[in-house]
Formats: sequence, structure tokens, C-alpha cells
Amino acid sequence: MWTDYDIGNFADDHVGCDTLLNASYGYNATNNDMAGSYGYGAGPPSVATLFLNQPMTTFAYYDNDFSSTGNPSVPRHYYNYLQGLWTDNIPMTVGGTGYDPFIVNPVTTFMFPGDPVADTGWVAADAGQPGGADRRGLTATGPFDLAADSSVCLDVGFIWARDKTGTHLTSLSLMKSRIVEAQNYYLAQNYSCYDTLTAATRIASVQPLKGIAVYPNPFTNELRLEMAEPPVNPLVLTVYNIQGKRIWCENIPLGTTAATILVPDIPAGMYIVEVRSGNHYFRKKLIKP
Repeated sequence: MWTDYDIGNFADDHVGCDTLLNASYGYNATNNDMAGSYGYGAGPPSVATLFLNQPMTTFAYYDNDFSSTGNPSVPRHYYNYLQGLWTDNIPMTVGGTGYDPFIVNPVTTFMFPGDPVADTGWVAADAGQPGGADRRGLTATGPFDLAADSSVCLDVGFIWARDKTGTHLTSLSLMKSRIVEAQNYYLAQNYSCYDTLTAATRIASVQPLKGIAVYPNPFTNELRLEMAEPPVNPLVLTVYNIQGKRIWCENIPLGTTAATILVPDIPAGMYIVEVRSGNHYFRKKLIKP
């Protein structure tokens, strides 16, 4: 999925991705979208692209120029970006702009996966243009091996959110909560590949699940879940690998405030644990050594 975010004024945008939400997004670099006929002014919105039924495997950005980190101009450049490679075949790496011809830092396929709201991790402001730029994004899934006459169904969502009484960052937080709402709605519909949404439905607001702890981290053969108080709705614990594929899930009886959960034999790596209770959710990254 190719996105030219252009949030109001095109020259002051940041981009990023959220591997927990399976989404990439654009947001304004400051709380005041540049003045002019195309600017939103104060409290500009955020927009996101998400895969609903396939894992996001790459998010790459590029600048609107013709450098090694700029516009693709031949087919190989497009294919490189889908794989997390710059136009000169250098792998994308963690930190700064993501471009390092000496490949000192770890190689990645996810650009700017940090949290701009909490100001943690690697974010677009670290790329040397704190005021933003004209940036485009490519969000990819796959690759897929297709037999003759076969196909792959891709369901995607496009999310827009604006907190008119807040800031560019509260708009980003609102947008992320709407991603979760859209994901919950999609999962509840049990769509097949060629279904069409024929009626608009108000999606229930999704809130963080508070007063919950899941540990240890790293974990080996079991997880411990503790709640400050019994949830109103039953709990469902689901574990995903870092590519977004569901590994296993377990239903936790209503009224439970503490539980020890046996973990199946899974490979070492990073995983995402998700706990849902009605329209409340909790997510955390865990490591299996």
C-alpha cells in the first residue's frame, strides 16, 4: 500500500509504524500545520493504513527527492522499498534516517516504530528534520507463493482522526484507538474475501485495560497474569509473533484476578501478548529466550 500522506500542508509531515497495531501512519511534525490554503492549523489530524487480515512485514518511507532515500524511478527501486532496501540496495537500518552505507546498526524492515506521544524509541524526528518533510510511505505484507490461478485476499483499512481540542499528538493517540476499534469490528464480522460492507455501523469505543500485569519478561514455559480487580467481561489472552501471526490463545474464566498460563513449545524470539475483555485491551512485547 502506497501512501502520500500530505496532511494539510505536505511539507511538515512525519511518518511511523506500530508493529503491535499492524499499521503505518502519518502525522504532523508540530501542533500547527503550516499556514496556507492547504493547512489545518492547530490540532491537525493523523492518518493510518493497516492490514486487517495479513501481517505487516515492511514499512518503508522515502523523501520527495531523487537521492538514495528518495523517489523510486525504476521497477527495482519499488521492489527494494517493499523489502526494506533503499534504491541503491543498502538495507534499512535502525536509527537516524535509516540509511547507513556501512550498516553499523541492526537491519530492519520497520521504519520509525517508536512512540512519538511518549517520545520513546526511534521516531521520525530522529531523522534530522524535526519540522517534518514531504514523505511517502510503503506498507507491505508477504511475500506470497501463488500457484497458477490462485489468489490472496488482502483486507486493508484507512483511518483518519483529529482531536480538534487537543494537539497533533493527541490526534495520533485518538487515531491509534480507532485502529483498535476498526480491528475489533472487522474480526467480529467474519468477512469472506468477496464480502462488501453495505451499511455503516457505529463502532464501540475501545479503551485500555488497566490494572493488569503479565510477566515474567523474558518468559520460558509459563506466563503469570494478574488483575487489580475482576474484569466485567471474560478475558481472552492471545499471543502473536512479531510478524502479527497468531500463535495461540486461551480463554480465562470470568472473575479471574490471577492465573498461571502454560506456554506451548514455541521458538525463541519476540512475541506480542494481547489481553482483551469486552472493548478493553492490553498489549505487551515479551521475549522468549
